[in-house]
Amino acid sequence: MKNIQSKQRSTGATTFTSAAAHVQNNHLPESNRKITLPHAMQPYLPAVMKAGNPKFRLPQFGSIKSTYMDKKLKLSESVVQTRVMRLLERMEAEGKLLSPDPVPVIMKQIFPAPGVMDEAAFNAAVDVTARTVVYQSIADSHTKVESTTDKPKLDKALTAAATLCTNAAGNAAGLADIFGKKAKTAKSHYEKIAQVLEKVRKNMDKHISTDYNLDDDEVGLGGYALYDEQEMHLLSSVAKVTDPKETKVTLIHEAAHMADKSIDDRLYYGTHGFQGMTERQKITNAAHFEELPRRELGTSIYPKPMVPGMLPGGKATKEDKVKEAAADHLRMAWDAAVDTFTLLRGVRRQSMAGTEKPFKDNERLLVKISRLEDLTIHEQAKKARTVTDLDVTIAESIAHSFSVLTNTIDNIPYPAVNKWRTKRSLKLEMVAAAISQENNLLKDPDRDMKLTNWMVAHYRKLPSA
Repeated sequence: MKNIQSKQRSTGATTFTSAAAHVQNNHLPESNRKITLPHAMQPYLPAVMKAGNPKFRLPQFGSIKSTYMDKKLKLSESVVQTRVMRLLERMEAEGKLLSPDPVPVIMKQIFPAPGVMDEAAFNAAVDVTARTVVYQSIADSHTKVESTTDKPKLDKALTAAATLCTNAAGNAAGLADIFGKKAKTAKSHYEKIAQVLEKVRKNMDKHISTDYNLDDDEVGLGGYALYDEQEMHLLSSVAKVTDPKETKVTLIHEAAHMADKSIDDRLYYGTHGFQGMTERQKITNAAHFEELPRRELGTSIYPKPMVPGMLPGGKATKEDKVKEAAADHLRMAWDAAVDTFTLLRGVRRQSMAGTEKPFKDNERLLVKISRLEDLTIHEQAKKARTVTDLDVTIAESIAHSFSVLTNTIDNIPYPAVNKWRTKRSLKLEMVAAAISQENNLLKDPDRDMKLTNWMVAHYRKLPSA
């Protein structure tokens, strides 16, 4: 049976430099690393909060050069160069390059002659010491919480989060306001969430993982929870308790998934329709268990009471429904893109450990993904095919782009010509407009929509490695 994974989109501005400084740009000690990636990659609805401030990255120079020079892969130089150029273009769009030169000039500097790569030119183009710029360690992407600095702060946050849940369980009026006739069940859930938080606090190494390689930041992932494994995976800024209030809320959200298997992610906190969900929907939606703690913390955005089934302003219009559907389309695409990246990262990690079975088991799918995302796998010699660091980083950048699009869609206007048109056609027009505005997927409108729709079609359907 597949394990439930709840994804959470990251929130707020992420302090990348502090995370990078925290690990001093070096790999974490082997004793701190988790041995395996989480294997339950069948997500339920993603997340609660808006994406933060993820940025594009490149692989390390040595990794790119290894792929570039690998005679077994039989990759043409142009294949590697075009992939590197695309990553540089994405970084340029976000102001991530050190060099003021245009990307075509930088490319000529890094690849000055056939079969030659210039490391000094690479180092001059990007900040090779920053994890936010250069992808450094797959192992550090799923690791234990650092014990000296982060664990003590997280310990306090877990204790405080458990207290918030205990208080919520005793708040009869608040429970009735949010959950109505399901208040008794909500009380029981809060009690179980508090118990989970205490269990997790007592054995963080077993129940909590985090990402000091900043993969989560790059793809806009705020964390996830695995019910069967009883594990929560936290954004590094959450593990570091950068924002104490949001850390507590995130811990409660993830613990809700670990407390009861019925608790899913149906709508995010703060999204259209959240306030008007029915009691039956609220009791199975993790984000609704944030509301009472948020009220106590002073971060609630909702007025009292939360009337079931009613949106602010009355009944939802066709425009409301189309906008919600467009946002949902890109949210599902982002979710599947994160799973795609995680699959590739998992296969790569297993390959580095000497196990090629995950690649062989998923080869047809990986080749398909490679064609869709412009990776290198389908361009490699068939007998030598593998997932390279370059492929992992490109997949990460695609997930990043979809993360950005989940925010962009909020500002896309409802189509002016809408009479007699179906909701689906209006939805897809809005999605296409958002993709066109960002222009940072494949830079081909037809291929961009094909990729987006493929992701949506494979939402919750991708395997793990």
